[in-house]
Amino acid sequence: MTYTNPFFDFDAQKLMADFKLPNVDSGAVIDLFQRNVEAVVNANQTAFAGFQAISQRQGELVSKTVETSSKSIQDVMAAEALEERLAKQTAFIKDSYAEAVNNAKELSDMMATASGDALDIISKRATATLDEVSTIITKK
Repeated sequence: MTYTNPFFDFDAQKLMADFKLPNVDSGAVIDLFQRNVEAVVNANQTAFAGFQAISQRQGELVSKTVETSSKSIQDVMAAEALEERLAKQTAFIKDSYAEAVNNAKELSDMMATASGDALDIISKRATATLDEVSTIITKK
């Protein structure tokens, strides 16, 4: 048995045709809703692309961190004198902390950009919708 989503078979124009609202162009209302749905889809695609980029970058950062940590541990272990080991270990910890902060900032900025781009699409569409509703109502 094949499942079909009843929402895909929904004919909004037919439904709107049954309602006789004064001073409202039902076709224009349907077009408005369609543009709104398209904006939401576009915003979701934009956000998804941004989050994919974040995931990819996060993977790159993890790989780089593992590689750097491995090399640093080998350097610390290769040092013969205790003072040299402590100095290398301290430098490694300091550098690792600074890199972790920079990485977190980079990922945070990427997240803000991805979210902001998606929100911008929705915001522009919301403003356009309000303008279009005014036009639809006063048109007839």
